[in-house]
Amino acid sequence: MKNNFIGINTRRVLTRIRKAQNYFIARKYKNSLQEPIRHEEDYEWHIIDKGITQKNFIYQDENWNNVKYMESIGIAEWLGYSEIPVKDNFPKTNRVNFKNANVSIRSEELSEFRWVILKYYKPLGDIFAVEFTARIESVFTELQFAVNWESITTRDRFQIIDNRLLIFQNVLKGAFLPRLLEKPVSLRFDKPTHFRIVVMEETYSITIDKQLKMSFALPARPIVDTGKFAFIFFEKTSTRKILAELDDVSISIGERR
Repeated sequence: MKNNFIGINTRRVLTRIRKAQNYFIARKYKNSLQEPIRHEEDYEWHIIDKGITQKNFIYQDENWNNVKYMESIGIAEWLGYSEIPVKDNFPKTNRVNFKNANVSIRSEELSEFRWVILKYYKPLGDIFAVEFTARIESVFTELQFAVNWESITTRDRFQIIDNRLLIFQNVLKGAFLPRLLEKPVSLRFDKPTHFRIVVMEETYSITIDKQLKMSFALPARPIVDTGKFAFIFFEKTSTRKILAELDDVSISIGERR
C-alpha cells in the first residue's frame, strides 16, 4: 500500500469531512467523562504474568508496515474497507535488549520519527492492571501506555509528553482526537518511577509513585474484550535519544469480590 493510494484533492476533502466527524465524536467523549464508576478495592486482583520478555511482548518499530502506512490504513478503515492490503512484517533492530525479564531501550540514532512498540501478546479482557517501574535517562517526545489497543490506528493512551505533561487521548482509525485530560508531571532521571495503570470496563486510572494522577470513567468508550496493552516510546526529532528501562512488569486480572 502506498501512502498516496488516493489522490491529493480527494484526501483533502476526506480530511475535512473526517475532522468534522471527529469533532462530534470528541464532544461525545468529553460529555461522557465523569467520576470513576468502579474502584480497585471492589475487585480481587490475580497476577497472570510477570516480567517482560520476547515470549510475552511483541516488538515493533517505525519499519513495521502498519506504522509506515498508518495514515492510509486509518483512512481506509474510516471509509469502511474490511480488508486492507498491508503485508505484516517483523522488523528487528538493536534498540531493545531483553535481560532477566526486564528490558532496556536504547535509540541513539539521529533520525526522525523513531518508534519502539512493545505490545503484550494477548488480549487482557475488560478488567486488568499493569504495574511496572520505568527509568528514563533522556527526554523524548512520548512515553506512552496504550490501552484498549485494537490496532496501531485504534487505541487509547496515557501519554507523558517531553517529560512534562501527562495526557489521556483517544486514537480512532488513525485520527488523534483532542486530549480529554492533562496534568503536569516530571519524572526524575536519578531513580526509577513506579506506575500502576488500572482499567475496569469504562473506568481508567493511572498512579505514579503511589500518587493517583488520573481516575475517571468514560462510558462512551469502554474497554473492548479483545483490546491489548502496549508500551510505546517515540521521538519525532533527530536531535534527542530514547534511553529508558522497564522493570518489574506485572499484569493482573480483576474479579468482582
